[in-house]
Amino acid sequence: MIPALAITTTDVAQISAAGATMSLAALTFFYVRATRDMVKEMRETRIAQQRPYVVLDFENPRYSLCDMVIKNIGNGPALDVNVAFDPDPLYRDGEFRLSQLPLFQQMKFFAPGREFRFFYKNMVGSESDPESDDANMVAAVTYADAAGRRYTEDIPLNPYLRWHLSQIEETTLSDVVKGLEGIGKGLGNLEKRLQDFDYRLTKDIETAVVIPHQVSRDLLRGQLAEVVALWESVYSFDVNRSHTFIQARLRRHGLEIMQLTAYLAARGDLDGPAPLYQIAQRLLDAGNMTMSMGDGGDAFHEAGREIVKLAKLAVG
Repeated sequence: MIPALAITTTDVAQISAAGATMSLAALTFFYVRATRDMVKEMRETRIAQQRPYVVLDFENPRYSLCDMVIKNIGNGPALDVNVAFDPDPLYRDGEFRLSQLPLFQQMKFFAPGREFRFFYKNMVGSESDPESDDANMVAAVTYADAAGRRYTEDIPLNPYLRWHLSQIEETTLSDVVKGLEGIGKGLGNLEKRLQDFDYRLTKDIETAVVIPHQVSRDLLRGQLAEVVALWESVYSFDVNRSHTFIQARLRRHGLEIMQLTAYLAARGDLDGPAPLYQIAQRLLDAGNMTMSMGDGGDAFHEAGREIVKLAKLAVG
């Protein structure tokens, strides 16, 4: 007969403690392992997020032209960048191979977001078609990150991938800004030239005005009559096309009437020169008006009608 085993309360407690210890050890082992894997994954994610990433591609800014572009699209700088092409085509009239460009051999620091773009080839000609030697080219790109980790990428390149695609030339915001800057510069130069012309023309008119020796009221009336005739003929002119001629005549008449009035008033031959001075001033003001104004010259013609009215009163 097998004797019965006596298990005391102390034995049960010891067995339970041993089981709990083993369970805790197992949980600790799995926790440490999970933590290590999580730390490793976080580290790899951080490295991937901060690493450089150098890419190459062809772009066609025009249908017949092709550019090569190398860019660091990663978030970290690429160090000691080297690019080797297979096959390695001749570049620029056969002076050297594409891989021999200093850009692909001596780039020590390539900042994130930095891009280099250069002309690769003309896509028109007997040596440019999908059967050309460079139609299936591979770029072997090697570089390192800031921590010294090295990367190697084999990038397939095909300059004819977009061949025969219908293309529309894209205009970027930078192109628009440059165009507006060019327009602004051109308008500024035009304004300066017009101001210079206006100044020279005024000086030429002032120099050309010569008061005759025989100053008389009849001569002044003749000037006023010419002003009336000029304005009446202006109504049939294309103001925009004839503005330089009209400006010159108005300024000349204004200066002549002003000087004739001054001479006659000084001699006592005029009782009230103020209306004549007013006519002269209005002529000079009209001569300085912008003829090609947005209202089609309405203000200019309105000034002319007022001057004609005043001149007819003075003549009468």
